Amino acid sequence: IACGSYRDGAEAVEAARVRRRAAAGAGAASSGGALPLEILVKEGVCLAYLDEWDRAWASWAALLESPRRLDEYPDLLYEVAKACAAGRKWQRALPIYDDLLDVASYRDRVHLRRGECLRGLARDSEAAAAFGFALASDSGSLPVVLAATEQHLRCGQPAEALELITKHLHRMTEDGGGAGADADADAAGAAAESAAIDG
Repeated sequence: IACGSYRDGAEAVEAARVRRRAAAGAGAASSGGALPLEILVKEGVCLAYLDEWDRAWASWAALLESPRRLDEYPDLLYEVAKACAAGRKWQRALPIYDDLLDVASYRDRVHLRRGECLRGLARDSEAAAAFGFALASDSGSLPVVLAATEQHLRCGQPAEALELITKHLHRMTEDGGGAGADADADAAGAAAESAAIDG
């Protein structure tokens, strides 16, 4: 997956499934050569990036239908949600991110992702609220600041967008930083210029 070899990944999982069935004999037919959830999720991710969504949903079904999914498999759920969002399947990704709000280790991490889904669904007021929660959790994150700024512009609020990005630039100036900070400043500066123009 890391190398983008999604077809190879999906075929490798299918080959493993066939081997498991063969090793278990005819009795494995009823279980479909069941593989660990971790492998099934990876298969689904590969299929999603190949735009084979029906097969991806089938690979993810065991996880999404598991009553233990939030307690035992939040990392896998997050992988599924990211794949759905990458494929612009906002309606599918959003409920998973909503569920992850109940997982303490993911609560702060999913606000930005929820906002992106809500924006993709043109639910702008809810997206703005989600980005607000994301800012409250991590006001120093450039991706969060840029997403919230973009949402203000989308909602016809250039003054609010400019105020937000200006605060971020001031914070960066006070904190100092190296090359990474310079790149962040460039991105923030471009957003500030856009907000000023829209204003």
